[in-house]
Amino acid sequence: MVTKSGANGWPWSALGIAETVDKAAIRAAYDAKRAELDAEAMRISAFAELTEAREKALFLASELLRVREREEVSEAVSPRVDTAPRSKPTSTGTHT
Repeated sequence: MVTKSGANGWPWSALGIAETVDKAAIRAAYDAKRAELDAEAMRISAFAELTEAREKALFLASELLRVREREEVSEAVSPRVDTAPRSKPTSTGTHT
């Protein structure tokens, strides 16, 4: 599935996780990375970048879920194509 992630896999790489639609996993990865920043006397720019990565990942997860839902709906709703040959109407041959 194609997403609008950066060439290096951002925002997933910034969070240290693989692409996912699991928003709880995204939030947990953010919390873990933020704890690392806190331990390193957090720089404001690093915090801002991490927060931006979390927001983008949550957005992409929502988009991926919408795409999957649309695909499921279109598969469930797509009309069945009847491939059986149709018979020609017969003429009674009675003319007045």
